[in-house]
Amino acid sequence: SLEASTEREAVSRRKRTSKVRIDFTLVKYKGEEFAKCKHCGERLKASNAHGTSHLSQHIKSCLNRQINEGKQRTLSLAVSDIGATSLCIQKFDIESIRKLMSKCVIAHELLFNLLEYKYHNKLLQACNHRLVPFFRRTLKREIMSMYKTENT
Repeated sequence: SLEASTEREAVSRRKRTSKVRIDFTLVKYKGEEFAKCKHCGERLKASNAHGTSHLSQHIKSCLNRQINEGKQRTLSLAVSDIGATSLCIQKFDIESIRKLMSKCVIAHELLFNLLEYKYHNKLLQACNHRLVPFFRRTLKREIMSMYKTENT
């Protein structure tokens, strides 16, 4: 039936998990889906039929990304315990973010599905657009790694 085939299509649609997609936002233009580069604004086809190779090639050659990636660090304010503020240079480090998230989940006895909340991931990506959302399996792996390190 039509209902069953529509349901099957909705279920069988895969998540878009390629790491290259963090540098793009999905936009609709004239009824087609495009990936818009966050660095230069160029639009590239984004339907599943096109894959991600062309997106990866664009990222490798995107001059705006090359200028900003790794060469620029972020200035942030650090506040000490006594209330004094100072400027510090901060570098994006996904490993430290994963470790902190793992410690937060353990210390506050949070559920692992916290990482799959829509607005939690949007908050993290607002803090740094290069953050690739990680999910329960990654968090479990990180916690087990921390456990093994502490118990050896």
